[in-house]
Amino acid sequence: MESDNTSSVTVSRRILRGIVWTIVIIAVIVAYLWAMMIYRDTIVEWHTPWSIALVLSLLSWFPLRGLYGCVLPDYHVILRLLIHFAGATGLWLLLILGLNSWCADKSSLHTEQATVVGHFREKRYHTQRVTRKVYRRGQPYYEYIVRMQFPAGREKDFTLPLEKYKRLRNGMTIDVPVSRGLWGFPVIDRPRELEP
Repeated sequence: MESDNTSSVTVSRRILRGIVWTIVIIAVIVAYLWAMMIYRDTIVEWHTPWSIALVLSLLSWFPLRGLYGCVLPDYHVILRLLIHFAGATGLWLLLILGLNSWCADKSSLHTEQATVVGHFREKRYHTQRVTRKVYRRGQPYYEYIVRMQFPAGREKDFTLPLEKYKRLRNGMTIDVPVSRGLWGFPVIDRPRELEP
């Protein structure tokens, strides 16, 4: 009788652990995707927030390694460290870029003259559902991308609608509304409404 009770407790713990792991993995994926979306509107080289997030992940490992020992007792220390880096880096990226964007100083809103240095289109494909479980590549469509260079030499790509894309030529200057973020990274205000 006790063995049935023990096995049911073990099974319920495994199920609970699986549910918790699923939630944590989904949260980390959402954090990375959200950070990527915020990065599109931030004028900063990609390695700067990544470097900061990696250093913060390393520093947060030391106070949290005991917690990982309790949560993941069956795993080797190196594997615990890698799991921590994968999760914490995404969360730190979201925190760095998110706070920079959300707490941007609106009083510092100004326009910067960005020069169009290139424009191109990328061919993408819609996903077409064939049957319940089968999908295939559907009709092609194009994304129209403009590469702009800001005064400090930083370059940024923007996806624009076809009507605005057609009006742009290399060498044209565009007024881009920019405000200063919390950490000093410039944040583009309403990037989808850029006018040539």
